[in-house]
Amino acid sequence: MGILDYFTGGESEEDRIAREHEEKVAVGRLMEMGYDQVPDLQVLQKKIMVTPLAPDTDTGREQCDAVTFLSKERVWASVDAYARSVWRADPPEVQQELLEKIPHTGHGTRDSRHDLRLHVPAIVRADALQVPVDGPGFTSRRSRG
Repeated sequence: MGILDYFTGGESEEDRIAREHEEKVAVGRLMEMGYDQVPDLQVLQKKIMVTPLAPDTDTGREQCDAVTFLSKERVWASVDAYARSVWRADPPEVQQELLEKIPHTGHGTRDSRHDLRLHVPAIVRADALQVPVDGPGFTSRRSRG
């Protein structure tokens, strides 16, 4: 698939399956790397963006983690999708309890910060209340046009 096809939506079924698999792998790698313990998405984003390339000692070429090769938009799409799927699997009473833990600052309470669903509280709130994801420190994909 060419770069133009990627932006115009000309993605084949085979490419879509490969991309979705790659994104699932990226989310898995993020979880393995302990990034699910970071309560603030901006901190997490900065950590991903500054991940250094490590030289391959055998070939001398630079190589890095698979997550670093993905664009940050695609990494965030993966994390968003994962958090949404976990959120939607919860019973309504658990969803309501989680919403009550999310103050307007966009952070979970101390007890809730290790819950991945609350690492993306704006997305969770938008899913529950059907409102645009806008506020200090983030802009929704919907509002970017």
